[in-house]
Amino acid sequence: MIQEAPLPAAEQNNQLANSFGEIGFKFIVISSDIEPVKPVRYSIVNKPEIELIATTSDAFISNKNYVFEIDTTEYFNSAAKVSQVVNSKGGMIKWKPSVSWIPNQVYYWKVSRDSTSPIEPFSWKYSSFIFRPDLSIGWNQSHFFQFLNTQFNNLEIEEPARAFHFSNGTRNIRLTTGPAGYQLAGRLPFIDINAANDAYYIWGNYVTGGVYLCVFDGNTGEPILNPELKRKWKSQILEGPGWSTRPYFPYSTTNQQSRIDLMNALLDSIPNGDYILLYSISRMDAAVTDNYHPELWAADSLTLGRNLFQVLENQGAKLIRSTATSGHRPYVLLYKKNDPSFTPLERLAATPLDTIVFRYAITSPSRSTGNIVSTKIGPAKTWKTLDWKVSKYDPVTDTKNQIEVIGVKSDGTETNLSTTTQVGINDLSSIDASLYPCLKLKYLAQDAVNKTSPQLDYWRVYFDGLPDAAIHTNAYFYKSTDTVAIGNNLQFGFAVENISEYPMDSLLVKCRLVDDTNIERVYYKKFGPLAQGDSLHTDFTLSPVGNGENQNIFVEINPDNNQPELYRFNNLGQTSFKAQVDRKNPNLEVTFDGRHIMNNDIVSAKPKIVITLKDENKFLLLTDTTLISIALQPVDSTSYKIHFGDPGVQFFPAQSSNNNCARVEFSPEKFKDGEYNLVVQGKDESGNKAGRYDYRVKFQVINQSRISNILNYPNPFSDKTKFVYTLTGSEPPSQYTIQIMTPNGRVVKELTNNDLGDLQIGTRVTERSWDGTDNFGDKLANGVYFYRVRALDNTGQKIELMSNETLDAGFKNGFGKLVILR
Repeated sequence: MIQEAPLPAAEQNNQLANSFGEIGFKFIVISSDIEPVKPVRYSIVNKPEIELIATTSDAFISNKNYVFEIDTTEYFNSAAKVSQVVNSKGGMIKWKPSVSWIPNQVYYWKVSRDSTSPIEPFSWKYSSFIFRPDLSIGWNQSHFFQFLNTQFNNLEIEEPARAFHFSNGTRNIRLTTGPAGYQLAGRLPFIDINAANDAYYIWGNYVTGGVYLCVFDGNTGEPILNPELKRKWKSQILEGPGWSTRPYFPYSTTNQQSRIDLMNALLDSIPNGDYILLYSISRMDAAVTDNYHPELWAADSLTLGRNLFQVLENQGAKLIRSTATSGHRPYVLLYKKNDPSFTPLERLAATPLDTIVFRYAITSPSRSTGNIVSTKIGPAKTWKTLDWKVSKYDPVTDTKNQIEVIGVKSDGTETNLSTTTQVGINDLSSIDASLYPCLKLKYLAQDAVNKTSPQLDYWRVYFDGLPDAAIHTNAYFYKSTDTVAIGNNLQFGFAVENISEYPMDSLLVKCRLVDDTNIERVYYKKFGPLAQGDSLHTDFTLSPVGNGENQNIFVEINPDNNQPELYRFNNLGQTSFKAQVDRKNPNLEVTFDGRHIMNNDIVSAKPKIVITLKDENKFLLLTDTTLISIALQPVDSTSYKIHFGDPGVQFFPAQSSNNNCARVEFSPEKFKDGEYNLVVQGKDESGNKAGRYDYRVKFQVINQSRISNILNYPNPFSDKTKFVYTLTGSEPPSQYTIQIMTPNGRVVKELTNNDLGDLQIGTRVTERSWDGTDNFGDKLANGVYFYRVRALDNTGQKIELMSNETLDAGFKNGFGKLVILR
C-alpha cells in the first residue's frame, strides 16, 4: 500500500505502508547473477581486440567460478565454440577468447555462474554481436537467432528454413479446468493461448458458480477480448487489482437473469462461424463452495421458452443434460457457431473433483501481411542513421515493404515517428534523443497475391550511445579492517571503470551505511571524470552508524541516474563489517564544594556542585550537553530540571581521547533554608547510562552562620587528634581559634587556620591534626585538658554556637574535655 500526502507535493512524498498503515522502509535486494555487458547486445564491433566483459549484480561478492562460452550459433554446438572457466571476485569479469574474428560474422556468447550441483544449475545470460571492421559502431540484427528475439505478428521465422513467412494463424489452446479456486494448486481454470496464459479471475464481483466463454474469430482465429470494467455481451464485469483486458467472458448460472444474458450472447451476440469454448466454474476451496447448478437450467423453458441445455444441444452438445440429475462436474464444450461442418468437442469429468485437460489448435488460412517489432535500441545521446536491406522482394506482388521508426520515451510511451520504404541508408538525426532516448523498428510486409514474405536481411541503427561505468573490484578493492570500534573510522574504496566508448563527467558515488536496526547514514562523494576505457579509485572514510553490531555498506555509483548511463545493474555493491559496540557504563561523580556528601548532609547555601562524567571510549568523546541530566527538588515540592543555559551552569566537554571526561559546574545563587533532593544521570555517546538508577542525594541548607561545639577524635589520644564540627551558612569563617587550656584555665595552645586548615560548611573534620604540643612546640603532659572554639565571619562578627542537645551534653559553658595518654 502506498500512502500519499495531499497535493501539490503528493508525487514526491509517497510512503510505503502495510495494510495497517504502518510505515515501511526502503531496502535493496541485490541479485547474485552475472550479466554480459560488453560487447553490448546486438552491437556492431569494428575493432579486432575483442574482450568479453560481464558484471555481477553485487560487485563485492567473494570469489566464484564463472563460465564463458562463445560460438557462431546460439546452440553453442559448433566446432567454433570456445569455453573458459574464470575464477574471480565479483564486479567486472573479463575474458579475451582465442578467436580469429571473421568479418561479417555474428557471434553469440553467454556467461553463467558455474554449476556446482543440480540444486544450483547454470543460469545462462546471452548476448550477441557482429564483427564488421568496415562499419561504425551501432546496433544490428542480421542473423536467425537475433531475429528470434523480436516481436512477431503474423510474420514468422523458424527452423529449418530460417526464412520469414506469413503466419497461418494457428491458435494453440490448452485449457486445464476442474474445481475452481484461488487456494487450489494452479488456481484453476487455467487457459493457455499460444503461450499467453490466464487463470481464474478472483477479484471484484467474480463468478463462483457458472461458465466462462472464450470466443475466437472464425476467419483469423484471434481471441475476442473482454475489455476491463465493461460488460461486453452482458458478461460479469472484470474489476479489482487484476484489472485488464482478458480473453474470456464470465457468466453466473446460479440465477435466471444471468442465464438469460448467457443465452442471448450465445444465440444473438456472438457472430456465426466464430469458435466458442465454454467451460464450467465450480468454486470448491476453503474460501467458497459453489457450482454452476445445472439442476436449475431446465425450468427456464417454462417461463422463457428455452433453456441452456437446448441452446447447447442445438450446437451439438450431448453430455451436458446429464448433469441435471447426476450433479455438477467439470465440463468443456468447443463448437463453431451454426457451422455443421465442424464437429463439436465435448468433455465431462467423472466426478466434481476431477480435472480436465483440453487441447485444440484453431487454424486459419495463411496471412498475406505481417510485421515484426525489434527490441529496444539505445539509449542514445544522438541518433544518426538507419540502414536496412531486404531480398526476395517482388515489386509487383509485394505491396508493402516498409519500416516504421518508433520513438520510446523514458516512461515507456511509444510514438510512431516516421515510415520509410527506402531500403538502405535513412537519416535519423532529426530525432531528439533527449525526448526519445530509445527507438524500436517495425518491419511490415504484405503480398496479397503469392502470400510470400520478402526477406529482411538486416536492419541497423547507428548512433552515439551512453557511457557505462561499472565497479571493478578485481582492479582495486580496499577495506582497512573487518571490525571497527564505534566512533572509530573504516577506510574503504574500490575501482570504477568506464567500459564504454563514450566519456563520463565527474562521477558521483553514494555510500549508504545501515546497521542491523535500520539506522542509516548516507555519504556522497564526487570523483573525477572518466574517459572511455579509463578507471579511478574511490575512497571513503566511514564511521559505524547507530549501535548495531552488523554494519552493511551499500554502494551505488552514479546514483539516481545522476548522468545518463547505459546500464544501472552493475552500479551496485554490498559488503559489511562488524562494529565493536560500546557496552561499558561511564562513571558519574558528584561533589559539593569538592567533597562527596551523604544523605541529609548540610551543605553551603551557595555550594559549587561539580558533576563529572568519564568514559573509557577513546573515539566517542563526551561533547553533548544531552549526555548529562540534572534535576533539583525541594522537599515537599515539585522537581525542576536544571538547564545548561541557566545562570550559574557551565558545561565543559571532553577535549581529548586520552581523558574522555565531561564536567558540569553548577553554582546556584543561594538556596533557601530547607531540604533538597539532587537527581543526576549521565550516559555516554552509545547510550550506556552511568547507572541503572539515577544518582540521588538529599541535603540540607541553613543560611544562618552557626558552628557547633567541636569534638576531638580520637579522644583520648597519644600522638595526634583531629576536630569534628558542624558549620552552617554560605561562607566559612574568615578565622577561628581553638584554645587548649589546663584545668586551672591556663591557655597552653591556640590552634588556627594555619594549624588545622580552613573550616568548611557542613559536618566536617579538620584537614590537619594537632600533635598535642603547646605554643612552644613542647609535648603536653598526660592528663585532662579543656578546649573551646571561637570563630569570626567575614565581617569580623562572632559566629554563634549551634544548639545540639546530644553534642552539647559533653560540654559545659562551651568547654569540652580532651585527654592525652602517651
